[in-house]
Amino acid sequence: MTYLHAPPAEKDIHADTSRKRIFFSRSLPFLLLAIVILPFEGHAGTIHWGSKGYVENADSKGRTWDTGYSMAIGMFREGFTPTFENRERWTTEWRELGTAVYDAEEKRFAGTVDTDAHGDVPAGAKIHFWAKNGDDLTKGPEWVLMTSAPWQWPATTSSVSPAVVWTTDEHSISLIVGDAGRNGKHLISRALRPVPVPQSTWLTEHFGKDTGSMAADLDPDGDGLPNALEYFLGTDPKDPSSSGSPVLEATGDEVKLKLARNPYAESGYVLEASDDLRTWHPVDHDLLTDRPDLVETSITKDPAKPTLFFRFTLKPAVK
Repeated sequence: MTYLHAPPAEKDIHADTSRKRIFFSRSLPFLLLAIVILPFEGHAGTIHWGSKGYVENADSKGRTWDTGYSMAIGMFREGFTPTFENRERWTTEWRELGTAVYDAEEKRFAGTVDTDAHGDVPAGAKIHFWAKNGDDLTKGPEWVLMTSAPWQWPATTSSVSPAVVWTTDEHSISLIVGDAGRNGKHLISRALRPVPVPQSTWLTEHFGKDTGSMAADLDPDGDGLPNALEYFLGTDPKDPSSSGSPVLEATGDEVKLKLARNPYAESGYVLEASDDLRTWHPVDHDLLTDRPDLVETSITKDPAKPTLFFRFTLKPAVK
């Protein structure tokens, strides 16, 4: 069974009310004591927001969320519609109204927003929830961005309003990035890579008008790396001292390979092995790290092949 655990601030929905005692005249044959609840004036209201509690939330690899995640409530600049394709602009177009750290014990986010504190937000503004474990696009952060039709900023009022409650619900939210209600998970974040820079654009940035040096198979700096490989590695195609190569570490019954790469490259790769440097074949390997800027993988040693060579072969990236 899953259920919504009410944020602490919701437990007393009349927390912002005043109580006045009213006494009737002692000349009457009885004394009457009454409690009257009157609202404070000049308070626009409170928004309670967050995610469902005591449910499973996971990242793109199925790992359970931890306190490294935070969720923000906010809005994007008027006229800007966030999409997966324009994600590099989200941060600059975003206005945060509140934030909450993930409670790993209660498996939820919970926060409140006082609408008086944001009096310049126009009524009806579309509100989003943005859950993430970081902002560094080169490290492949996990993000969920969602909205819902009822999440519209309320109009300012002159008296206390009933508390507004906005909670993630996989049946009513609209996902821009991420997923919901799949494989037994409530919210599922997505690993985001930077928006790719095409190889031709990247080479133009390095060579400018020197188009004669920009062919993918050329090696203008003579370091043994053609331009296509320099692009994949993120090294400088005009500087022979700027080079990259895999780092190999043999430990016990496994071999570990680490390769730094250009986080903005569209290129993909295939890991291949050979025992004679003539015949190459794809090799099974376990990815330890698959960040846009770094690949770390592990290969189990084959006792029948005491000597093996490895190489990364470029291929078009899978989108």
